[in-house]
Amino acid sequence: GLEDGSSDLILANIHRNILLAQMPLYARVLKKGGEVWMSGFYETDIPALQTAAEQEGLSLIEVRENGEWRWMRCRRRELR
Repeated sequence: GLEDGSSDLILANIHRNILLAQMPLYARVLKKGGEVWMSGFYETDIPALQTAAEQEGLSLIEVRENGEWRWMRCRRRELR
């Protein structure tokens, strides 16, 4: 299994609802300054994903688009 604070990078290409459900896990296993790259969702999903990320101590760094699909990069803050 994944240990707390053990990961530099998490890649998650999956449905919005799963990303939302797993956001606490991503934040827990990331090292401080580590990043989670998420894709597989739409523009309208970004506010919910950003809010969930911020509640878990992750800051939105970048959003990219590819047609209708979106990609987000978030970084675990040094201080929670």
